[in-house]
Amino acid sequence: MSYPSLNISSKLTETDSKKIKIGIKVDITIHADDNYEPNKSIGFIDKNKVSIEMHIWLNWNLLHHVHMVLLSGKAEMISIFGTELFNRSGKIHGMHILQKYEKDDER
Repeated sequence: MSYPSLNISSKLTETDSKKIKIGIKVDITIHADDNYEPNKSIGFIDKNKVSIEMHIWLNWNLLHHVHMVLLSGKAEMISIFGTELFNRSGKIHGMHILQKYEKDDER
């Protein structure tokens, strides 16, 4: 059975990880999943030589909301929270869509 998904490609603009370089290609796929449980990990991250691939599962209502926010053009950044990459993979625990994004010059 196939579920609809939302695909986003961009370049990484900020990270707290020392293992990932700014500017690497990022491919995010957000899948619709009726069995999504908010208290557990919602996805995984894989890193290869040329890109980082992220797969996120959200229920229909959240996926629809994310899609509408992105279509509105008001979102400036998607922030994804996960564990540190270990052996080129990690878990995604959450995501946040920021409407206002200001780069902190002190980093």
